[in-house]
Amino acid sequence: STMKANLIIFLNVLCVVVFLSNTSMAGDVKENEYVYVLAVNGGNVFRITNQASGNKEKIRIKECIYPGTVIKIGKDATITLACSDSGRILVKTHKDSPYTVNMKEFEWDRSVVKTLIESVIRAIGEAISPDETGQPKILVTRMPGLCNRLWPPDEAKILTTKEPIAFKWILDGGNFSLEIKDDKESTIYSKETSANKIDVPIKTFKPGGKYTWSLKKEGKDIGCEINFTLFSEDESSSIMKTLDDISSLLPKEVDRETRCRLQAGYLRSEDLVYDAWQLLERNGITQEQTKKNDK
Repeated sequence: STMKANLIIFLNVLCVVVFLSNTSMAGDVKENEYVYVLAVNGGNVFRITNQASGNKEKIRIKECIYPGTVIKIGKDATITLACSDSGRILVKTHKDSPYTVNMKEFEWDRSVVKTLIESVIRAIGEAISPDETGQPKILVTRMPGLCNRLWPPDEAKILTTKEPIAFKWILDGGNFSLEIKDDKESTIYSKETSANKIDVPIKTFKPGGKYTWSLKKEGKDIGCEINFTLFSEDESSSIMKTLDDISSLLPKEVDRETRCRLQAGYLRSEDLVYDAWQLLERNGITQEQTKKNDK
């Protein structure tokens, strides 16, 4: 019938429209795809800007590299690339040079668990780069010299692990008094020192507990008070397992520093800023720049 014929025509047109729409959307997605430079080792890594003339530009950490880009990698140099959408991380070496960025290489196989991929993506997004500074400023107008940079920062969340908790402050001469109280206002730790750091054993605290640490300078009545909370043992174990899982997903060619920076990024994505920076410090990783203001 005419109605049936019209219905068939309508459905065919609808299919064509849907197909074209999906094709257009797929094209848009491809235009927005890129890989992120996590690390460059050896320094001799360039982007070819003009194949005919051989013009090139040096590639730097945190750059976005788009599909089709040709990368030249020098002898003994490597570049670590991450896809911000899939979370897949690859390391390319001189033997891959010249390497043309191909997004299909950054797809996971089906064996990788979705929740773990999401953790890797968060780690990439929050990875700590060499030009960042760590300990945030805490402005306390009453004693700006003493209180403008304290570690752990106020309202910090800290993992319960085997590591001691490091308390740090600006050193400007004289003696300091550190006191730690639990949520019942009971003093669980106190010590005087002329240094600017005290490592307090983790056994001093209870997992899941809330604490306040105060710092006073000799001869001053006013000091600084900072609050922090410890994660429970179960929460801490879960976070540490994810750190191990993230590391296991990385190619064996990923260097130790990049692994640590990614793991620190995951910790920061979980609002564990203190542990993120302590992880770098424990592994002897220092920042290249210290002049920049903290975020």
